[in-house]
Amino acid sequence: MVSIIVVTFNNLEYTKQCIEAIYKHTRNFELILVDNASTDGTAKYVEEQEGKHVLPCGSVVDIRVILNKENLGFVKANNQGMLIAQGNYICLLNNDAVVSEKWLTKLMRTMDSHPCMGIVGPYTNYSAGHQQVQAKYRTPEEYDTFARAFNQKEMPVDFLTGFCMLIKAEVIARCGMLDEDFGMGNFEDNFLCWTARARGYHIKISNCYVHHYGSSSFKKDPVAFIKLLGRNQKTFLRKTGRQFKLSLCMIMGDYEKPELLLRCLDTIAFFVDEICINLNYKWYPDLRKEREIKALLKEHYGAELGEDNIKVIYTHWKEDFSAARNKALEMTGINSDWVIWLDVADIFMSGLGLREAIAANDPIGDVIFCNVFAPSEDGVTTTLRSSRIFRNNPSYRWRKPIHEDIALSMKEHKARIIHGELAITHTGYMAKGATAQKNIRNLKIMKRYFKQNKTPDSLDYFHLANAYILEGTKQSRLEAIDVLDRALAIPLPTSDDLWPKVVFLKARIYHDLGDFNEAKEWYHQSIEARNYIESYLGMAEILVAEKNIDAALGYLERMLEIGKKDGFEVNSIPKNIKEMEDAMLYNLGYCYYLKEDYKKAKEYFEWCLNANPKNLKAIDFICDIFRREGNYLRAFNITLQAVQLFPQYFHGWNNLGSFERMNKRFVTAEMFYQRAIALYPDYTDAKKNLEDMRKEWQNQAQNK
Repeated sequence: MVSIIVVTFNNLEYTKQCIEAIYKHTRNFELILVDNASTDGTAKYVEEQEGKHVLPCGSVVDIRVILNKENLGFVKANNQGMLIAQGNYICLLNNDAVVSEKWLTKLMRTMDSHPCMGIVGPYTNYSAGHQQVQAKYRTPEEYDTFARAFNQKEMPVDFLTGFCMLIKAEVIARCGMLDEDFGMGNFEDNFLCWTARARGYHIKISNCYVHHYGSSSFKKDPVAFIKLLGRNQKTFLRKTGRQFKLSLCMIMGDYEKPELLLRCLDTIAFFVDEICINLNYKWYPDLRKEREIKALLKEHYGAELGEDNIKVIYTHWKEDFSAARNKALEMTGINSDWVIWLDVADIFMSGLGLREAIAANDPIGDVIFCNVFAPSEDGVTTTLRSSRIFRNNPSYRWRKPIHEDIALSMKEHKARIIHGELAITHTGYMAKGATAQKNIRNLKIMKRYFKQNKTPDSLDYFHLANAYILEGTKQSRLEAIDVLDRALAIPLPTSDDLWPKVVFLKARIYHDLGDFNEAKEWYHQSIEARNYIESYLGMAEILVAEKNIDAALGYLERMLEIGKKDGFEVNSIPKNIKEMEDAMLYNLGYCYYLKEDYKKAKEYFEWCLNANPKNLKAIDFICDIFRREGNYLRAFNITLQAVQLFPQYFHGWNNLGSFERMNKRFVTAEMFYQRAIALYPDYTDAKKNLEDMRKEWQNQAQNK
């Protein structure tokens, strides 16, 4: 027999769905309901279930109820249920889970498949790890059909999420019940799985599907939930022998808004052990500001981290980012093992993954590279691979006052690099004018650095060239070329990762200046030496402009082949990977369009729009292809959707006008043409279309 234990705390509607599904889809079980002092009617509903209950199939099930007078937490309440359970198997089921037909039969089949099987669980729509799969249903009826037809290969795993977990009673006897050190819940399931595996038991995901609403605790109080996750993850790592001290280091200008700092810290603070912030003042210290920041941090994070682990110093900003960052590193405690570096404008996206990534790589790595996504004011997001997480080694220090780099010292000391998938979003370039303002500051610091430093290296020149490019004038681009020539004059092997970036940047400048011959020469060098993928796109764009379509296709298809095989490389110089892929797909479509191979053109334009629905040029061409095929309605619907998303899409309004005109709906045609002209007063095509339409309208009226 199986003892099913359901712990409840409010969420009456979820609880009803959960229990009714158990009654409908389960045989040969006992049900133990434990309520943690619910206040929304759940306790009364649970109490009403107690006793013998006749199932829809006609059999009788015994239901026992425990009503706690206070919320004892998820872990202790489950243990209360286990203490009175009589089954040979225990099933822990969340009250926001809805079981499906034959769910328990399927779980038991997996449990019986091997004598060492100890814990099994289902696939679901909402879970951590391998249990989550894509679900396609919207109603209870569609869910029943989906779950009935569900067929997924069973999978051995290290951990299962406890929303629905079938456990042999002997596992509980040998490993103990859920560890109550995990309090209100989270990670108690991981620890039970870890203990069971240590005792030789197997853990598996069954070919079974159970719906899980999930995230109700997060929705109620996100910060409290993140705090709980952080605390229990630390407990789990300590209990499994993977404990380490993690320091968060930051610099902050005293002019920056405290709310911005809190936004950053709320995503990371509860996953670290100490916070070290170097607060900078530019001219004169403002002691009130210092006190405000310290008080704010202690109020929000002091209870969880301990006030001694919240450190703020106030120092003079000397226009040297490396010096400021290194000062923050020096604030870490002597027992600090690892450091994560964030900027005030950062949002850490990988919460739980942080300590898990460090724990997994601690024996084999010294530095963990993260993906840093930086959206700009114009909506373009660049991607940067950055060494934000590293072992707290005093030899690892930043260098250079601007475009500061810690990787140089790491390389010198042979740091072992791990390429992780943790994600950070940097919002510092989203405000209007932010990029230009920062570039003015950066250029000023770089020019002073070049005056003071008699032996700048190739990377210094590379950053200076980028700053000149961002100024956006023809003269500044010519200055950038001169700077890049100086970078290339320094002996730099083509095997160095910087070399193709310098060569590509020089090609790109010539490209933007319209000197295609020089651009092709430099693109060719970076392709020949390092197969640099961005140069394929640059060459193709020039060849398209020169109407050499077959040659352009050669470069684009080679670029696509590299991308399919190796992916589009993200490296330590910011690069907009999505934009590069979008441009490649668009140009492939455009080349085939020019060759009048509309089938292939449509394929690439559709692929392009799947990657970037905002590519209005691709929308123009794919709609033109649909019109050529006689599918005017499809073209109209795509264009209508586009102008709804992008009201400034004047070409789309013009195309809508032409569709309405074709269908003799002159009133709406005139409205659409006028909208296009209002958005772009010099739009000659729309003006001519409007004039011709009015003549046609007038002729039709006269003929009547």
